Formats: sequence, C-alpha cells, structure tokens
Amino acid sequence: MVEIVRAYRRLTTPERSARAGAGAPVLVALSGGADSSALLLALWSARVPVVAGHVLHDLRTAAEARADRGACVALCARLGVPLLHARVKVKGRVGNAEGNARALRYAALARLARKAGVAWIATGHHGHDQLETVLLALLRGSGPRGLAGIAPSRGVGKGVRVIRPMLGVSPGDARRVCAEAGVRWCEDASNADVGLRRNRIRAGVLQELLAIKPDAAERAVQAGELLREAERVVRRRAGVVSRRGAGAKWSRAGLARERPIVIGAVLGAAAKALSGRVVPQRVLMAAARVIRSDCTDPKRFSGGGCVIEVRSGTVGVVRA
Repeated sequence: MVEIVRAYRRLTTPERSARAGAGAPVLVALSGGADSSALLLALWSARVPVVAGHVLHDLRTAAEARADRGACVALCARLGVPLLHARVKVKGRVGNAEGNARALRYAALARLARKAGVAWIATGHHGHDQLETVLLALLRGSGPRGLAGIAPSRGVGKGVRVIRPMLGVSPGDARRVCAEAGVRWCEDASNADVGLRRNRIRAGVLQELLAIKPDAAERAVQAGELLREAERVVRRRAGVVSRRGAGAKWSRAGLARERPIVIGAVLGAAAKALSGRVVPQRVLMAAARVIRSDCTDPKRFSGGGCVIEVRSGTVGVVRA
C-alpha cells in the first residue's frame, strides 16, 4: 500500500514542487473488483480524503451489476466513505462497445468528481494493464504516443484529471491488500472471454513474458515514461512546423525536410482538429513517405474522417 500512496501523492503534487505533499481529495473509480478496492483501501488507510464513484453500464448482466454494486456499497459502508453512483447506456451506439463504454465511464466519473467538488479521479490500472496496453499498441503499429501505454495522469473534462497510482504494482499486490483487509471482491466474468484480444494476451502472451522476465511490467512503465517524453519532443517540433502553414495546408518542400514522425504528427494534429478523430499511424507514415519522395503525382490518403492530399507543391488536410 505504501507504493500506491506515494505515487498518489506525487501525482497530486503541483508540478515543479520540490517534494510531494500530503495529496489532494480524490474520487476513486470503484468497480467492486480487487484493483479498485485495493486502491480505495490504500488511500483510506493513509487518511486521504476520498469519495468513491461507481458507474454502471448496460453491458453487464443484471446479476453481475447487482454483485458489483453490492461489493462497492459494503466496502464504502465499512470504511465510512461516501459512494456516488452513475449509469451510462452503451448498447445501440455506433462504434466499438468497449471504447464507447470507456469514454462514457470517464465522462460519468468526471461529472461525479465535479459533484463531489474534487479535481482528481484515481483508477486502479496496474503494471500488468500497462504491459498489455503496450503489447496491443505494438500490434496496431502505434507511434510513441500509443507505445507509451497508459499515462499516469491525464485530463478528463474541465478541471478534472485522472491519475493512476497503481501502475507500479501488480494485480497480485492488489489481491493481497484486499485479502489482508478481509475484503471480498468481484471477478469480472468478461475477463475470461479470450475472444477479446486483450484477454487473450492476458491469459497467454503476458504470462509467458512474465515467466521470462518477472519485472516486464515495471520495465513497460519505465519505457512508457521515456516514450511520453519523446512524444512531447515530436509534438513541440510539429507545433513549430504547423505554424508555417496556412490553416491545414503546407508547402510540400518545407514538410519534406522534416523527419517522417514529425510530418505524421503535423498531419495527425490537423486531422484531429478538423474531425475530432485519430488518423491511424500507418496512414500518416504512408503520406509522410510520399511527401519525402520524388513522386509528383497527386496522392490521397484517407483516415480518421479526413483526407490528406499530397500534390507536387503542397500538402493539405480536408474533411472526408
């Protein structure tokens, strides 16, 4: 629990502060599982001002939802921690159900945090989650941002940030915290569905990696920190290059002098500003290769709701 509390205090301390403070009031995203229950126990034991938030979505069966809610109610009642609830509707929405559920859950948690008057939401993501995320990013061919995995802290809604104080611990550590406290947790039945790529990696590839290198998750967290810094360097350079253009249009010769990863960042940022969506890295890199080539034939690359138009003298990004 000490590592969790230390990470929490670092994450809630103002930047450039000489040392971590006591930590600020926080809303713990409580699902009823071992990870989030351990997080709540750790912060509560350190006398951190906490409130819990439980979000129910319609992808769970009624029985599972009741069990999750019951576990949250029981734990919060035992600790004397306020528990806030929210519901989100995922079924019937266009797109990936898991992605939609995640976005809606964070939006609901942000609303609960504002209702509770706190600026921080703590989630129970641990080191194995980080390693899984990095492996999935590798399979997608992601750039530095994707390969960095789960960020320790990020904004989510106005005036609210999500923090992950458990990236330095394992799921086994979380279960031990709960067991030592005599707390029963719920297991998510969907985790056994190896038809989902993440679950298949968790059940097979991840276990093999940990057998080969037991500290693989810790190394993934460290690599993520380095890749986030690399991504910031690329983003700063991309910002300089972007300002040379007129809106979402640039001189091809000017872009061609930059490294492909910088060109991709320029085009990706412009596309996201137009459509609010992310262009796949493979599309950005394909466009960058043509921009830097001797090819003068017009080329178009589609992705993320936008089209990148490469001509002999200019490069532009327009809505699809």
